Amino acid sequence: MNASDADRQIKQMTEHDFNLEKQMLMHHAKLKIQEEYKRKEKKREVNKRIARSAEIGASRRQKMIARDELLKTLIVKVQSQLKNYTILDDKNKVLLRDLIVQRLIKLFETDVVVAVRAKDVQLAEMVVTEATDSTLLR
Repeated sequence: MNASDADRQIKQMTEHDFNLEKQMLMHHAKLKIQEEYKRKEKKREVNKRIARSAEIGASRRQKMIARDELLKTLIVKVQSQLKNYTILDDKNKVLLRDLIVQRLIKLFETDVVVAVRAKDVQLAEMVVTEATDSTLLR
């Protein structure tokens, strides 16, 4: 073996080691890039879920606000209409009787106290005997 063969063999080994090291560095760099990509993709998915959850929460809040506004409007309308039910007529008597019967059935109690406004006492006394009639409670 002469010097040029030894020199060539050293160059080949050096070049082989260099290429091997270069491939390892490139492989590690690719793995690092892939891990970074996976991490960013996972972070994007988490942010997407958070945004979706926030949208759902905002939608629920809007529904609750709309429902609350409708209930407030309904309460105001009902309160204004209830003022008209103080007049003693047959329609109001039937309504009050049916409401008392409904509550008696729902409560399923033998002793019940019916509370009414002072101006509705006369109307309540007129219908309470009808409401407690056993045929209505069946």
